[in-house]
Amino acid sequence: MTIDGHPVPKGKYTVWLVVRRDAWTMVLDPRVPRYHEERPDSTADQVRWTVHPGAGGFTETLTWSFPEMRPDGGRLLLAWGTTQLALDFTVPARYPAPVSRAIAEPILGRYEWQWADDTSRAVSVAEFYYEEGMVKQRYMAFSAWYARLQNQPMIRINDGWFMPSIMKDGRSFEMRDDHDNLLASGRRAPH
Repeated sequence: MTIDGHPVPKGKYTVWLVVRRDAWTMVLDPRVPRYHEERPDSTADQVRWTVHPGAGGFTETLTWSFPEMRPDGGRLLLAWGTTQLALDFTVPARYPAPVSRAIAEPILGRYEWQWADDTSRAVSVAEFYYEEGMVKQRYMAFSAWYARLQNQPMIRINDGWFMPSIMKDGRSFEMRDDHDNLLASGRRAPH
């Protein structure tokens, strides 16, 4: 991976900041574990670069968060008090969005699906299709919620898994939330 354009070899690191008035130095030290009493000396094994903190909303405790995520990386944000430090990172995409037609073919088609908590048993229809080298989704309903999903790419995250759906043998799929709760499920529609 890279952080702010600096290559970071795979491994475990302790994180240190050398704080100065105008610019700080970010230090990733591979000697682990290391606690706040054991400040590291500068070594060739460390990854070091200059960073520039900024100001933001007040945060009571030291917080690390990921306010922006992309398939190839994102932004890591350190916040404490009104000081913020944003670090952009990249990771190699293991499963890029563009896929071959052969990988996409088993899941393409129309599906009938239902929300897991819908007691009315209303059936909706979705279509997964191939365009511009990607699997995309189209929902056959006309509401604001569905409109934002129209023609959106489905990102391949593993063999047979395209987010936001987990495909199963090209015959059925599930949509789950970030706690693995079932939101909806569907089956390939008859031709």
